[in-house]
Amino acid sequence: MTEYFLKLLTSIEKELEELKSYFRGRKKAADILGNPENKAAFKFNVEENCFEILDNMDPDELIEKIENGSIDESVTTMATVSGEEEELIKPKEGTIRRRNDGRWEGRYYYNHVQRSVFASTQKECLAKLKKAIIDRNRAIKNLENSRNINLDTWFDSWLKIYKPKIKEQSRYAISSKYEKYIKKKLGKRKVAAITTMDLQVIFNDMEFPVARKKLYTYMKDVFDKARVNKIVYDNVMEGVVLFNDHRVKKGFVPEPEELQRFLDYLETVRPELM
Repeated sequence: MTEYFLKLLTSIEKELEELKSYFRGRKKAADILGNPENKAAFKFNVEENCFEILDNMDPDELIEKIENGSIDESVTTMATVSGEEEELIKPKEGTIRRRNDGRWEGRYYYNHVQRSVFASTQKECLAKLKKAIIDRNRAIKNLENSRNINLDTWFDSWLKIYKPKIKEQSRYAISSKYEKYIKKKLGKRKVAAITTMDLQVIFNDMEFPVARKKLYTYMKDVFDKARVNKIVYDNVMEGVVLFNDHRVKKGFVPEPEELQRFLDYLETVRPELM
């Protein structure tokens, strides 16, 4: 449980750092745009709700000019090939530019992190940028779909994909324990919405230690593979604790009537014992 809360606090701390960075960036942008000399170098993108540099500007050179305190017409340089101007094609998403080393660079964002593709020609760079954005969108869509999967569906997939060659008897043993203890309570819940506490309650209520240990092993692997497939961020089973069962089995003591019936039976069937 302590480990779970430590991970939660670490996650919150990272989010707070991202927020701090965001507001620091907003302040720096406001300072830059507050300078009348700098405003001419930017335009406002309504769809993205952010400022962008004007077309045909070299971003690196622009940043250098801003850091030095001023922007002039020298930053509006066109990309050149063999000394001649080449028309800069603007992609539908992302940006493209000619680097000082002659290569072309395409930039796009994935999970709020800037990524780049490189090529020797503008056409090749545009193709790489387009493919990277398509791959990103597909990955995001797949991730969103996987986050909506419920435990029943994922358990069936786990059994089919990761336990394809086990014996039918073993498959039945795994499925029967899942159906008896997990399915009714958590089967329809999204995997990403299940918590350590949900599972801890189930394992605490299990009466038989052997079945409890086996189910723990199965479910830990189920959630570990969910983590590998990015359905969940953490394996919530790692926080589940199996407590030792110290309950003493109650001995059987027959009632007087039951004992008398047993003696009558023996007298009828085995009179030599009486």
